[in-house]
Amino acid sequence: MQSVLIIEDNKALLEELSESLEFSGFKTYESENGKAGIELAKSLCPDIILCDIMIPDADGFEVLKELKNYKSTSGIPFIFITSLNDRSSYRNGMDLGADDYLTKPFSEKELLNAVYARLKKHQELVSSKLPLNIDNTLQETITIMTEQINHQQKMLQQASSTRRSLSESLQKTEIELKEVIIKTIETTKTLEYLQTQLKDKLLSDNLPDQYHPIIRNMLFKINRIINKKDSLKDFQLKFNQIHPNVSRIILDKYPKLTQLDLTLISAIYLNLNTTQIASLLFISPDSVRKYRYRLKKKFNLSHEDSLYHFIQLFQNQYLKKD
Repeated sequence: MQSVLIIEDNKALLEELSESLEFSGFKTYESENGKAGIELAKSLCPDIILCDIMIPDADGFEVLKELKNYKSTSGIPFIFITSLNDRSSYRNGMDLGADDYLTKPFSEKELLNAVYARLKKHQELVSSKLPLNIDNTLQETITIMTEQINHQQKMLQQASSTRRSLSESLQKTEIELKEVIIKTIETTKTLEYLQTQLKDKLLSDNLPDQYHPIIRNMLFKINRIINKKDSLKDFQLKFNQIHPNVSRIILDKYPKLTQLDLTLISAIYLNLNTTQIASLLFISPDSVRKYRYRLKKKFNLSHEDSLYHFIQLFQNQYLKKD
């Protein structure tokens, strides 16, 4: 999964950008000021950075200049997001090495098009610079990682087989839905394990500069394996087949719910825990807690109220009226 660091002091816009990008398959990190954003970029080494210009502690120009001078972050694609639309600000950003410039207000489509375009261009640039031969030590590391992943996949397959045998009493449609969830979680765990290994290698101080593009290329290929939208679409389709009334009855009363809200509601309805939901939605457990909190606000629930019981009770009350 490709990662995006968003540096923006407008909390409402920060949440909106994060939600749009996460539902489109990205893992997001957030910062509300320049200095914290710089530290996050250096420690996390994201795939792309979105940064406002007018932010506290260090403005966007200072953030870009600092990251360009740091080895591990100098090659990360950088997009300015700002309300400043004068030519001098645009030129100043480009002179410092920015890759693109989005002027507020911009649509979700414009945002995603810019992110996809910059990631693609960066990948083409990285691929063109890849050496023909990989160092033996690095090759051995990759081989060990591959063996570890294969072993983990076998363990996951055994666990999946056990779960399937325990589900024989379930209806066929319920089994299919559980299989979708299990497959998604297993794939995510395996790929995240490999990503962690490669990220650690990328941030290693003793990694020669010429191997940075090799690692980034491998991470890019891993990210392309996961198609989050298809996985979630498959999950939601099967869920709606088994429980056709859940989304409909809630949307009738809360028509402004987003697709991410509905998918989260479906997962909560199935009583999945935080870790399972995080794997299913390709986001962190902290993001799950954040989205649950936002969902409670939309339902006018208190912090202590249970979303699971609310959804169950709400549906039962609605069906009784029918």
